[in-house]
Amino acid sequence: MALRLRSLKTRTALALSSVIVALLVFNGVYMILIKWQELRKGIEQDAVSFARLTRVPIASAFLSFRAYDFPKFREIVRGLLAMDRDVAKILIVNDYGQVLFDSAELDQVGRAPAPLTPPLLAEPERLAAAASHADAVLHGRNARGEQTLEIFAPYDQDGAGPRLSVVYQVSYGRLHSDIRHLVWATGGLTFVSIGISLIVAVALATRITKPLKELTAGVKEIARGHFDRRLDIRSNDELQILAESFNDMTEQLKHNVEQLEESNKKLGSVNEELKELDRMKSDLLANVSHELRTPLTAIKGYTDYILERKLGAITDKQEKGLVVVQRNLERLSKSINALLDFSRMDVGRIVLNIQPFPLAPLVEQIHTTVRSELEKKGLTLQTGIDPALPSVIADREKLSAVLENLVINAIKFTPEGGRITVSASRALGARPGAEITVADTGIGIPPDQLARIFNRFHQVDTSSTRRFGGVGLGLAIVKSILEAHDSSIEVESREGKGTAFHFRLPVVDRTDAAPPASRLADRAEEGLVLVVDDDPDMVRTIRSYLEEEGLAVLSASTGAEGASLAADRHPDVILLDLLLPDQSGLELLQVLKRDPATARIPVLVISIMNDAVKGLTMGAADYLVKPVDRAAVVRAVQRLLDGQGEPEPTVLVVDDEHDTAELIRDTLRSEGLRTQVAHDGRQALELIARKRPDLVILDIMMPEMSGFEVLEALARDQATSTIPVLVLTARGDDSDVRRGLALGAKRYLSKPFDLRALIGSWWWTTRTTSCTSWSWC
Repeated sequence: MALRLRSLKTRTALALSSVIVALLVFNGVYMILIKWQELRKGIEQDAVSFARLTRVPIASAFLSFRAYDFPKFREIVRGLLAMDRDVAKILIVNDYGQVLFDSAELDQVGRAPAPLTPPLLAEPERLAAAASHADAVLHGRNARGEQTLEIFAPYDQDGAGPRLSVVYQVSYGRLHSDIRHLVWATGGLTFVSIGISLIVAVALATRITKPLKELTAGVKEIARGHFDRRLDIRSNDELQILAESFNDMTEQLKHNVEQLEESNKKLGSVNEELKELDRMKSDLLANVSHELRTPLTAIKGYTDYILERKLGAITDKQEKGLVVVQRNLERLSKSINALLDFSRMDVGRIVLNIQPFPLAPLVEQIHTTVRSELEKKGLTLQTGIDPALPSVIADREKLSAVLENLVINAIKFTPEGGRITVSASRALGARPGAEITVADTGIGIPPDQLARIFNRFHQVDTSSTRRFGGVGLGLAIVKSILEAHDSSIEVESREGKGTAFHFRLPVVDRTDAAPPASRLADRAEEGLVLVVDDDPDMVRTIRSYLEEEGLAVLSASTGAEGASLAADRHPDVILLDLLLPDQSGLELLQVLKRDPATARIPVLVISIMNDAVKGLTMGAADYLVKPVDRAAVVRAVQRLLDGQGEPEPTVLVVDDEHDTAELIRDTLRSEGLRTQVAHDGRQALELIARKRPDLVILDIMMPEMSGFEVLEALARDQATSTIPVLVLTARGDDSDVRRGLALGAKRYLSKPFDLRALIGSWWWTTRTTSCTSWSWC
């Protein structure tokens, strides 16, 4: 088995072995050093003692035998040297440092003639020692670089003869030899000790880690879900206590897991019940929406139909009563929509379509929507949108609902003659944003009520509902929509002075530069378009769209200027806004159509007002509702430049509610459209198989075969997959919208619908073709 350096056993064994080896090595080195010092000191002490004992005999023999019996003296010195192996050489010197005798000459045969001048000791310290004529010990090195010890032992013959010093040169050769033997012996003993220590360390590590290994194995077993595993460790120490605690913990964990599994089973069952309840709630919401909106569709449709005198003349008194019915139907429809919309938000089904768009046209659209309510109470709605404010990033429809709720709320609580202000400016801070404010000069809100006004169904006092109407959901819906946009709303109010609501939305910076005027002439041959709009941002945007397509663009900010340019320059297409500072865009459209010089110029209306019927019946060739994208504008302009036409269209209405189906049929026929009716999905597919219609208006909730199944059948057949389908639904479920669009529906229209919205949706759905030859255009 390979050594695992990360295992506890291996690390413990290595740790113990490392400590033991370090101690053994340290002990061996220490012993060698101590022995080396002892041996060295012993050699030096023996040499000193030897010098003290032999200096007199050597010096006396030198003086006695040097002159006539030198061999005798050599034998004496040789005998004395044999007594101490550490003394390598003996010198005899005088006070002047002259070497009178050198034992290195002992091996010479006979006696060499004495030099005329004896050699001197070379080193100054040796000369000083000889001259001092006192005991001295010097450390040095010989000719081979080995350490030596020199002992100067003076000899004085009672002042009667020459003063001599016997110099003993001691070698440490024996020390090195002894140390080498000691090192080998100590090293061998150390290695044997290391081997034994490794065995002991492994044994100790095994004994220590075995319980831990068993504990680890038990933990792994429990991690795999085997809660019956128990540890059996009998070590009579902390590990045994740990094992017993582990067993107790495992037993408790097993009990908790069993309880958790039982709870999960119950939770799963409850979760399934909640899912079923949620599904039932969704179905109930959709069914309630369908059952409430479907009859309202027929009632509202025929009311509008009668008011437009399409069923014959009516008296003023009848018209007044029908207007009351229409107004209360609108009020009821808004209340139902608020309840259903808030129900969807309450279950987290709010779906956002985030995109950048200019804020000013949306505010103008809301102004147009509430204009009649403002006029009834004599209120003034002022708008203050910063012209330099970039496009906001939000869901346009949802933001429209927020602003409309806030403005309508302000209308309710502002006395006659009051003022409502909608403003927007660039917000300061690191992130670009728009600070949007809706303020009024109304009755205000008491301070103790400010924290509760965003609660659902909350009114400032119990009489508010009776005095001002509503169900108390408007501000709750506003808060939910803004929270879905990661924003929040703040309120400031003073009783009797008014209320102001503030919230922020992100913006994008966009710079649109108009091309130089000199480029206009270069493109005139490709097509000249006149844009009549008082919004400079809108003009710049449309100009950039069209000039990228190679078209020349003229612009006018007033109706008079537009009429003059149209008469002078004869553009190929006119793009017209309906809200102009000096006159209505519809009035300008009438002027253009009455003038023979401009009557044949096709006019494309681009407006925030969703009034396609009036615009088209007054002579407009096409109608787009702001905000518009580049593709829609370019496609519409190009279609008008091409001058394409289509034969009279055929519409198939599919709805199981006979009243609603007949209302739609009569409305479309009154506009000159050929219309067929089917009351279920199977009948609709049979009619489509006989003759392909230009448009299918389809209800979703039908018996036998739902609208979704009809869409799936149309999508499967290549011959019918391209038929545009406009879906009418009374269900209040966004998932239905997503499903229908995914199956190929072009647009959704919620019941109850406005007749103008129906015609406008028909036009939106089929605007990929020209309508200039159709009777209702």
